[in-house]
Amino acid sequence: MHIIVNKLNHADIAPIKGGYRLNESWIAKLTLNGSKEFFLIEEGFTHDGASVPRGFRWLIERDGIHRESALLHDYLYENKGFGSLTRKDCDQIFRECLKFQQLPKWKRILMYVAVRSGGKLYW
Repeated sequence: MHIIVNKLNHADIAPIKGGYRLNESWIAKLTLNGSKEFFLIEEGFTHDGASVPRGFRWLIERDGIHRESALLHDYLYENKGFGSLTRKDCDQIFRECLKFQQLPKWKRILMYVAVRSGGKLYW
């Protein structure tokens, strides 16, 4: 899949017990295999942020510069890729969003490997 991240605005996310809540609707704009796609996430959507095991949170925080990438990834997973995206597609979108947000390469690789290896439990 060829992915171009066109726009990831700042998401207004508030911590809640067990995760985060989106305080206002948010849109991600991507180009997937040459087709422009918009993902609208409605106000009130809840997610767990980056699913980082407690013992590794000193290395990668649950919420940080990658918050929008984690938000979109959780949304895609919750909706099973809307029937047109595979789990691998969703993970690749996550990786490209992390790159767009200028996360250091070592963190992008680590986070991508983590969702590829552990994401099956949540899909």
